[in-house]
Amino acid sequence: MNIVDPIKINTLLANKQSADQRLKKALNHRSLVSDKINGKEDTGLFSERIVAVVQKGNATARLVEYAKEVKRANSELLEYAPQHFEATNNFFKEPLIIENVVRVHISTNKAISSHKISSETMVKRLNTFVSVKTKLLLTALDDNEKEQLKELIEQAKSEIAYFTRNKGDYRRRSAAHNDIVAMYNTYGGKTGPNSAQKVHATAGGLIFIRHSACKDENIIYSKKSSTNQSIYDVANGFECVLYPSSTMYSESEIELLRQARNK
Repeated sequence: MNIVDPIKINTLLANKQSADQRLKKALNHRSLVSDKINGKEDTGLFSERIVAVVQKGNATARLVEYAKEVKRANSELLEYAPQHFEATNNFFKEPLIIENVVRVHISTNKAISSHKISSETMVKRLNTFVSVKTKLLLTALDDNEKEQLKELIEQAKSEIAYFTRNKGDYRRRSAAHNDIVAMYNTYGGKTGPNSAQKVHATAGGLIFIRHSACKDENIIYSKKSSTNQSIYDVANGFECVLYPSSTMYSESEIELLRQARNK
């Protein structure tokens, strides 16, 4: 394992934080749709999903450049200290940019996500969380932010001990959240718009750059909702520092409840 220089990694973290903040500010200013994301695993680039539909011009050129700066900052940090970070974490999500759009239909659907996670994976993610937050303590934070980080680190260490003792599979279930989906067509020349494509907004953000043929009435936003009760409503859940807006469950308990319901 390569030895990491704490000064170098702190500089890279600071560069990433600056790039993230510039992009987030610009995207928020241009956003058509935005929605908060559940879970502190999503901190970093955004704590929300943002969709922007923009026209070509100087402001959009700056927005694209900010996105490139975020990508460069992510690459530099991951290349320097890959053992300390997970590239798939939302901390490193980058905006998706789609150009020459002539039609966009964005919809927000209520959804509940559920993911199976082993105790070993939880320990690994919690260790990564502790490593990242410990390094952030060395950056230019105020006293309140440092105290909050210290509390999170101690909580994570306690949870590492819990999952080490209680081995097995667990289920992470989020509260109802909004899934932002966009159907879009790009410019196809004389043959008309290209076939519709589907994309989901992520923590990295979603940027549509309009073609000159795109009319305002071709930008549509609608909301839908659907919620269902489940067996998790009667299960014993608990919180986890990684996912503060989600609830963790023992997979073995869920299976026992399923068996009891099916009798």
